Amino acid sequence: MKRLYPWHRYLGLLVASLALLLSVTGIFLNHSVDLNLDKRYVHWNWLLDWYNLPAPKIESSFVLDAQTRVSQIQGQLYLNQQHVLQTDALLQGAVLQEESLLLLLSGQLYLFTAEGELIEKISEQQGLPAEAKRLGLLPNNELILETNQGHYQADADLLGWLPTNTTVVRWSSTKFAPESFEQALSQQARYRLLHWERVLLDLHNGHIFGKIGVYLVDLAGVLLMILAISGFMMWSGRRRLQKQRQKGFTLLEVLIALVIVALTLTSLMKVSSGSKRLAIRSLEHIQNNAYLRAVAGAAQSQYKPEMPDYPKTVQHKQAIKLENIQLLKKASRQTQPMTIALESYQLKNKQGVVVLESMRWVQLDKPK
Repeated sequence: MKRLYPWHRYLGLLVASLALLLSVTGIFLNHSVDLNLDKRYVHWNWLLDWYNLPAPKIESSFVLDAQTRVSQIQGQLYLNQQHVLQTDALLQGAVLQEESLLLLLSGQLYLFTAEGELIEKISEQQGLPAEAKRLGLLPNNELILETNQGHYQADADLLGWLPTNTTVVRWSSTKFAPESFEQALSQQARYRLLHWERVLLDLHNGHIFGKIGVYLVDLAGVLLMILAISGFMMWSGRRRLQKQRQKGFTLLEVLIALVIVALTLTSLMKVSSGSKRLAIRSLEHIQNNAYLRAVAGAAQSQYKPEMPDYPKTVQHKQAIKLENIQLLKKASRQTQPMTIALESYQLKNKQGVVVLESMRWVQLDKPK
């Protein structure tokens, strides 16, 4: 038994560092949602280089005026260098209409404030002409769309679209960005490619070092088992020397051995199931976000909106409550009374926590 002591000591020193790494990363991953690790991005260039994530190139850039442009780069939309939206839709046009920013994304119209805050999305279901492919402004600053069926002019409230044959249009078009601007924006977009949850998970399961890292984690599990067995053998040998007359193992020794083996197996199962737990958590987030989008869509109806059912696969069901707040102030560019207005609203869960704030069009009793 004395020969086991030095081996046990050296293996303990070797496993300690790996066990510490697994423990720390495991604790952080267990609280990933609370710490918003999937929304905290890595800004270390050397780590991005390790993941082979170079700075992406600007895919399209629309100039709005001398100091403003809208750019799309790898699923991210930027107003100058301010990130405003993450989407897989294709940016087809962008215009600045007085105090509003309008973007055409894969045939859908997005309305932003001049500061880049999303107000509303208008699709074919809200009356937008189908197959829109270009966006522009008329000389009177009215909005116009080009579709496969022709040109359509919007009314002042973007609710009605009439066919038009006008040819005097200032169409939005892409323009190359200055080199300094492109480099700065590409670097900023690169900093949104990798979040800390991915890094911690790769450290936890060893994938950050490729196949070698996976084998190292497996080796740590095997060494931990060897430590448990050798530790138990040394302890039981010492007990036998103290009780030479006693044969076999006592009940206490058997229980302690079972506890050690159970803890060892639990550690191994925790390492192997880390990825699966994170995948399940990610699926719940996707389902929850899809439900919130469906609720926000239903909330656009002014009269008793029908809330969609919560996905059955999500365990923690929440009752969503709609609360109206107030009508927005009248726009300074309004020239005539209107029968509709923008109203802000909130969606709250069962605990009264606000899960979504947005705006919708409502019908007024009297023109204002």
